[in-house]
Amino acid sequence: MDTLNCLNLMAHNILIHAGLELQQFSSFSLWLRHEIDTQAADPTSASAEEVAEKDTLVDHAKVLEYIQGAMTKSRLIDYLPPPGPEDQPKLDLAAEGAALYDLYKRELKKSNEGAQMDKRLPKLKDLFVHLSRQCEVVFNAISQTQKRNVLYGTPVVIEHSSKARIMDARMRFENNLDRGICATYLALKPSDENNILKLYRLCLNVENGVSSLCAAETTSIFLPNGVIKDIKFVDDKSLMMIWCGEESSRLLSVPFGGALTETEHLQYTKLPDGARKLQAHDYVAGLDLSDLRSLGRYTSHIFREESVSKPDKLELNGRKGRRVVCVLDHDGLRYRIFDLDSSADAMLTNQAADELEASNDNEAMSE
Repeated sequence: MDTLNCLNLMAHNILIHAGLELQQFSSFSLWLRHEIDTQAADPTSASAEEVAEKDTLVDHAKVLEYIQGAMTKSRLIDYLPPPGPEDQPKLDLAAEGAALYDLYKRELKKSNEGAQMDKRLPKLKDLFVHLSRQCEVVFNAISQTQKRNVLYGTPVVIEHSSKARIMDARMRFENNLDRGICATYLALKPSDENNILKLYRLCLNVENGVSSLCAAETTSIFLPNGVIKDIKFVDDKSLMMIWCGEESSRLLSVPFGGALTETEHLQYTKLPDGARKLQAHDYVAGLDLSDLRSLGRYTSHIFREESVSKPDKLELNGRKGRRVVCVLDHDGLRYRIFDLDSSADAMLTNQAADELEASNDNEAMSE
């Protein structure tokens, strides 16, 4: 606080002296312009009389104050020294401590009475550097205190493959046997399977501010031959993904929290303790959507010959009740926006249902 008080006092005096010297310089500039016009005018002409009349507009007192004061030695030099080597030794700011503000007040009082200020006093730049160092010490102490309050748990190995990519993650609070737990869901796409989505459910138990892993579960969603382009969690119940097959590309919406319908649930398999991982070729079957009929139940939109024919990326945004999803084309130039919460978006689901019904009719005719 002592350094801040010194900076406030110095800034106040800088503004006072700068404003006063600016007024004096304005008067000096007006007087100098008047003298130039007087010397350039013909003494016998009428313009010489007009120039002589403007002499009354000049404040000669401020002109003299500027010539005798700021023109030869500005008061601002005491606070803003000119660039160059400094021969005068400076006060040790760390040693002065809280006495620095009182010292500044005494020196400023002497300066206002006409005496010379102590040249060892720190300038504006010195005070700024000193304040920066003090803030760095305080902030580092706060940072170290926060670090000591954080307890890091044991890392959980999800996949050994370096090419497996976590597409998205979401945390939600769940009630389990009258005890609240925090569950973290991870959506991961294996490196060797483009049509399989792996979901991990990590249950964290928090006691006295310390979290620990109490269970790790996994499941898999199998899709038809194609490529999963992007995955995003929508809310605490469902996720959306872009699946591109040989004949069509689809925007899928799949519940991940457990319940698929009133009678179907997405089953998660608990991983054994001490082995929080599965081999790359082990996939726990949770939801099989490998045929188009099953896939149609979770299809929100089918991309045909339209503005976005080859979707590549997916982004979600908005608040509850007004959420939108943006689908970006592979060229990065075209996009399509869907409203997730509007009643008009039911047309998307109806489109998928119509296609499912048409495929069922075709199968019935073939039989």
